[in-house]
Amino acid sequence: MGLAPYGDRKAVLDKKVLVHYLPGYQNGEITKGVDFGNVRYFKEFDAFHWHFPDAIKIKKVVQDYGAENVAAEAQHLLEESLLNFIRYWVKKENARNLATSGGVFLNVKLNQKIIEDNIVENYYIFPNAGDAGLALGAALYISQNFSKENTTQKIGHIYWGPQYSNDEIESILKERNLRYRKSDNISQEAAKALADQKIIGWFQGKMESGPRALGGRSILFDPGKPENKDIINMRVKFREPFRPFCPSIMEEYAHEYLSTNYEDRYMITACNVKNEKRNVIPAVMHVDGTCRPQLISRQINRRFWELLDNFRQYTGVPVLLNTSFNIKGEPIVCSPRDAIKCFFDTGLDLLCIGDFIVSKR
Repeated sequence: MGLAPYGDRKAVLDKKVLVHYLPGYQNGEITKGVDFGNVRYFKEFDAFHWHFPDAIKIKKVVQDYGAENVAAEAQHLLEESLLNFIRYWVKKENARNLATSGGVFLNVKLNQKIIEDNIVENYYIFPNAGDAGLALGAALYISQNFSKENTTQKIGHIYWGPQYSNDEIESILKERNLRYRKSDNISQEAAKALADQKIIGWFQGKMESGPRALGGRSILFDPGKPENKDIINMRVKFREPFRPFCPSIMEEYAHEYLSTNYEDRYMITACNVKNEKRNVIPAVMHVDGTCRPQLISRQINRRFWELLDNFRQYTGVPVLLNTSFNIKGEPIVCSPRDAIKCFFDTGLDLLCIGDFIVSKR
């Protein structure tokens, strides 16, 4: 989905080289299956990678037509097939509400199409939509079966991970003889550093659940310069240059920057950046003029909201570039030890961890 806007699907479309890999649907039912064969795995570094045998054929298609063109056609086929499938069942069931989960709904451009199609009045995407979210679904199912009352509630956030006290953090910093100091106002000091073009590791409160960094374990940067996207890729993330970064924005100002009414707190959808704001936050806008936003509520994540508010007071912009606190190929940091390791393994300028600011010698 990140590479697709760079491609031209026409050459791939004319040859219909991807049709073989797409199931066929009619009237909400599958009419043409795809035999993907047996899954295989290979080990690279310390990780296992799982692939179907068709991966070898897809590699040849990419070599022949170009990765960006194949991505453009694949994205189009996904959107077209899923929209038709959903439209049929929504109409058949006369549904006003739609809830989705499963890894395919981590595709933010697909979710944007569903929203803009106005298929239903209310669309809810489970924020941890991939395989890791299955455990919660299983727990809800068991709870529903065994509970005498319906105690299920709509989630208001997904900060469900571990949390570390200032005492625990400082003990680790002392053990490593690191240069650090305690801040009286970590949000204000971090905002000033960000306004001064520093790249910051932000480690605060409970870790977020799911695949997105939501202000608990984040790397932050100023979104106001187009080159900042390349700077953070080269110095910190070490990943492909076509992959976009996300804007975290104070919810009070979202309507000024975003062309959507969908209140996305989880970076689970894409939307268009308003024309008059595109030169204000270019580092978090994709090549097609879209972004994958996170709306920040003062009630839900006060410290992160205060950071954004302080940054707004320094720069006039209530938005920060937010990416996961890790480097390419590694998981998001969880513990203070993880954060310290990533801090010294990258070009991060400062680590704001609890109420402490760690700098490099």
